[in-house]
Amino acid sequence: FLGRKKMAEQYYRQFGGTSASFLTKQTIGMARPSVYPPNGTGRDTYIEGNNGGLYRQQRPASAMTVGTFRSMKQPEFNLCDLGTKRSNYHNNGTGRDSYIMLSNGGFYPQKMTAEFSRHYVNSLRYYRKPQTPADFTRPKTTKGARLMAKTRSSSVTAAQQNPYMKSQTLFMKNRQIEENTRRMSAYQQLHSNYLAQ
Repeated sequence: FLGRKKMAEQYYRQFGGTSASFLTKQTIGMARPSVYPPNGTGRDTYIEGNNGGLYRQQRPASAMTVGTFRSMKQPEFNLCDLGTKRSNYHNNGTGRDSYIMLSNGGFYPQKMTAEFSRHYVNSLRYYRKPQTPADFTRPKTTKGARLMAKTRSSSVTAAQQNPYMKSQTLFMKNRQIEENTRRMSAYQQLHSNYLAQ
């Protein structure tokens, strides 16, 4: 028994491992030592003995031959053949395919006649762009004026409900009234001076 234990420790050290059956500086200083000791017993024999069933018993893990470096690939001796990964998804128009084919992944209704109608896409949730004072200034180019004319119908109702635009409109109205009152009083003063002469 002692001979086997000594051989196991040498085996661990040979391939960079350490035996957990004796204390080392690393295991003493651990804040939370592992409850599962990797000491080559129990489940460890399956993993460390034959690499989980991929290699022969007690054989060190070696890299499998991959790539096309040789003209003819030579597989490792006595390895298990995992084969190719099988796909359970068949693109025959059923199952998940119908979701993509009928509704373009949920972006269009499932009826073919309404497939390219913008009504369904427009009914999806969206977030309004925050409005700034620059959105309501007079455009400096013809292109900007045309763009504003196209979006004017919806933006006029939005501007009437916007608190910023309400306050700006009220401010401009009051300023216009004050300006008209000042001009009228100046005109009346001028007229009364003319009549007094």
